[in-house]
Amino acid sequence: MKKYRMYKILSLVTLGKLHKKYKRKYREEKNSFILQREEKHKNQLKEAQIFATKQYNRKQREENNNKIILIDENGNENLSDYVEELNISFCGKNSTVKINFNSKFNNAKIIIFDNSLLSIGKNFSNNPPLTIYCCTPNQLITIGNDCMFSWDVTIHNTDHHAITSETNIINTSSSLTIGNHVWIGQNATILKNSYIPDNSIIAAGAIYTSSSFKEKDVSTNTQNKGYIFAGNPAKCVKTGDFTWHRENCQKLMEEHPEFK
Repeated sequence: MKKYRMYKILSLVTLGKLHKKYKRKYREEKNSFILQREEKHKNQLKEAQIFATKQYNRKQREENNNKIILIDENGNENLSDYVEELNISFCGKNSTVKINFNSKFNNAKIIIFDNSLLSIGKNFSNNPPLTIYCCTPNQLITIGNDCMFSWDVTIHNTDHHAITSETNIINTSSSLTIGNHVWIGQNATILKNSYIPDNSIIAAGAIYTSSSFKEKDVSTNTQNKGYIFAGNPAKCVKTGDFTWHRENCQKLMEEHPEFK
């Protein structure tokens, strides 16, 4: 009788362990199935969004002569209906967005009006989100090569609303230019008519205006290599023989021992 009871207890313990094991296995398989289903749904949603974007951009090109042009390493220009992680809203006709090779976007948005041109150089990158308002017709926004934009950068080539004095509009817009090798910090805003020179750093939170860069900044920077702009409105706070790197300090020191 004791042996029978012991056998029964051991059987119940074994069954309990098996039950826990299969219950755990079932839970893991269920979670795996749910994750796979969610991933499949995300992929389907992304494919639908890409298809809709391509249809929209193709229609814009055919009906309104709005173009997206990708430029390869050899300088060849190719029409495109889709750029990954870039949403372009055409709000007029005869506008062009040109993007050079090896440029990567992350949740970026461009709003562009009639007869405008937005040109982005090679090796561009951004953290999300990025918004570029090219909302004044017949204007040009140029972003040079090897530019890096941080989180929440906004670029405007317009005030969006007119300001008048008697019969004159006093806030008209002209071209906006961002030079080569420019790093724009988090939450920075670039306003209309601005010119940012090559090899510049725009500090986090800066409001960069058409008066941020002055001719005297060039004369004081005898080596003409680096600029740092900060503040609201942004001003040139440092010039000299320096440049910035995409690597952080630790990685740069590991890869290049000459830096200390």
